[in-house]
Amino acid sequence: MTFKTTPCFVTATDGWEGIKAHPVMAWLNSYTKYFKDLTHDPKVVASLDPYTTWHTENFTYVCPNGKTYTGQEAWEKRVEMYEKMFSEHEAVPTYGHVNPVFADDGETIKGYSMMGEAWLFANYMKPGDEKIVEGKNGKMWDIKVPNCLHMEIVIDEKGPDGFKMDKVQVFCNALPIMLGAYKRGVIQREDILGPAA
Repeated sequence: MTFKTTPCFVTATDGWEGIKAHPVMAWLNSYTKYFKDLTHDPKVVASLDPYTTWHTENFTYVCPNGKTYTGQEAWEKRVEMYEKMFSEHEAVPTYGHVNPVFADDGETIKGYSMMGEAWLFANYMKPGDEKIVEGKNGKMWDIKVPNCLHMEIVIDEKGPDGFKMDKVQVFCNALPIMLGAYKRGVIQREDILGPAA
């Protein structure tokens, strides 16, 4: 049995510099900076573009707990945790795998599928006694959590640099993040366990 093979981009890295050789990863670096500024910089939030600037209208977000959201609601849910819990955060990629996605004709590339791993460094809204994790460049953080993400990015001339995000699925053990936020008084018990019966 024969099958068509497709070249893909695979890299192990320690930060963005080693991964931006692929145009989709360079775009993702810009997207990540936008997302970081959006969730922590009041000036960016005040001049908020519609979510469709960077996303397709049917953008899909799949949370670590498996819940799926689409459109405007997906974007709001994607931003919610970062706005509510963190005063700042940084994603540091460690692995990326990018392969093209073809249109029905089997020849035209309509976008890219990306699987990636990254460390999420973050500081909670309420400061604690001391920072416990060292990140890149010696910066100290409250937490460091491994993340895995599956992203689908489509070619769209209306998007920044010709791309838009179509889907984000996050694979992450969110419990350490939630427990840390609970200990700091950033969230309540109900935010972790749901309302009492």
